[in-house]
Amino acid sequence: MNATMNATMKQLSLALALMSLWSLHVLAQGTLNGRVTDEHGNGLPSATVVVDGGKGAFTDLDGNYSLTLAPATYKVTYSFIGFLSKTETVQIQNGQTATLNVRLDEDAVM
Repeated sequence: MNATMNATMKQLSLALALMSLWSLHVLAQGTLNGRVTDEHGNGLPSATVVVDGGKGAFTDLDGNYSLTLAPATYKVTYSFIGFLSKTETVQIQNGQTATLNVRLDEDAVM
């Protein structure tokens, strides 16, 4: 019975260690949010917001977006059909929210 208890204790210790590492990863995040608008201040629904590294989101009906990201400095590219894309740099810090509102200009060539 001692061998069985030792094996169970090892499994429990391993599970607790893995859960602790996972929770540290989840806690080590920040948020990037903002609004994508046109030159008149109208929100652009379904505009694309992509950070280097591949993570991205679409804006909602009012042009708002939100991304949860690991702390780092990112280049964020905003795009919408018929508008010029724009890239901005933002620093995400652990446990904090960064706000980046972007105005896209219409593409003169269509």
